[in-house]
Amino acid sequence: MEIQLSIILPTFNEIKLGILPKLLEAFEGINSFEMILVDRMSDDGTVEFIKSHPLFQTNTNKLKLIKTISNGRGKRLQEGFQISQGRIILLHHPRSILTKEGIQTLIQSEGQWFWGGFTHKFDWPSPLLEFTSWYSNNIRADFRKIFYLDHCIFASRDLLLQTEIPDVEIFEDTILSERLANLCKPIRLSNASTTSSIRFKKNGILYQCILNQCMKWGFYLGIPLHRLNAFYEKSLELNSKYREGFQRDRK
Repeated sequence: MEIQLSIILPTFNEIKLGILPKLLEAFEGINSFEMILVDRMSDDGTVEFIKSHPLFQTNTNKLKLIKTISNGRGKRLQEGFQISQGRIILLHHPRSILTKEGIQTLIQSEGQWFWGGFTHKFDWPSPLLEFTSWYSNNIRADFRKIFYLDHCIFASRDLLLQTEIPDVEIFEDTILSERLANLCKPIRLSNASTTSSIRFKKNGILYQCILNQCMKWGFYLGIPLHRLNAFYEKSLELNSKYREGFQRDRK
């Protein structure tokens, strides 16, 4: 049976954030899909949790697992795409949550050449974060045609085969959007992609917003992406491995 939707989910020690159960709810009742878990050697039970989820207990063919040591998110997305079989490819941020209605809308929007993302929002009410989401949706996505991964980027297989998911540590979504926009205009679905605000809670909203702008300027000024990624992850110590990698780079 032909697979309609391939979800590529790059993970690393996601359990502690408590997002995975809600993330998986969106795919309950969807029959023709596969989830490709590209996991960077999680040791907190992330893989075990997903493998034991009821979604995959009755049909184990719905779940494919790739274990990788790659820090680069672009590389992990690329590895997932290479073994995918669906007509629609959904690049799913591990800390964003879609709705069942959103998934159904995506499937019904299928076309031979189409791509885009969902409407971004944060899970924490704040005027500054609401403005950030507004800018992300209306200026960056609609006007500049750039979707970040927390929009949960989707594309038809036929279109994605005309490009290549960049093998980079960070800003792979920006580079991919620029490539896809050269082929056709994106669409933004009104259904929400609700994203964790953990970085803003940890670092403070103003600091994180300034950090994000510094990262963008670093990207457009041509600073090597592996250094930008190491600096970004160091700013919020989500795991010790990123911290250790940053310290090695400084030696």
